[in-house]
Amino acid sequence: MNLKQKCQDEYDGGYVMNSGRLIHTDYLAADFPEIAEEDLKFFACSEIGAVRRRVAENVRTPTNILAKMAQDRDPQVRIAVGLNTATPYLVLSRMIYDDSSDVRLWLASTSYLPKHLILELAMDPNPYVSHRARRTAMLVQSRSRQARLSIVVSWDKITGCRLPAWSR
Repeated sequence: MNLKQKCQDEYDGGYVMNSGRLIHTDYLAADFPEIAEEDLKFFACSEIGAVRRRVAENVRTPTNILAKMAQDRDPQVRIAVGLNTATPYLVLSRMIYDDSSDVRLWLASTSYLPKHLILELAMDPNPYVSHRARRTAMLVQSRSRQARLSIVVSWDKITGCRLPAWSR
């Protein structure tokens, strides 16, 4: 019995009630910790956008599936692919040119995106995207500067001497 059958049998149909909302069982199954790759492939082709988005959010989704989902018709799915830390660099480098400004805006907000991709988004023709990318670049730069300062200003409490960075 595959995961989809198991989930549907367990919940007796296609939907369950959660906090007053109906949730499709495929949506829940797409994030099971022990989900098989074949089930992720199946859910990635779902007609329900929320199910595909859940697959795109899953860090256990194989990179080849994420690459295909980066071209999904639903911008919310593409956003989830871009925000997934398991998405390969090559896919991200193509996604910064996505047709949807919403996808580019979310990517511009991502501080773990490689710095040169953030700087590329800072040149985006959409003013909201470029502004967000510049803000993210400044945030990343200030964080790295603070990290460097915390290493440089490291003092030995006993001798009162500055410690080299490698002795911490």
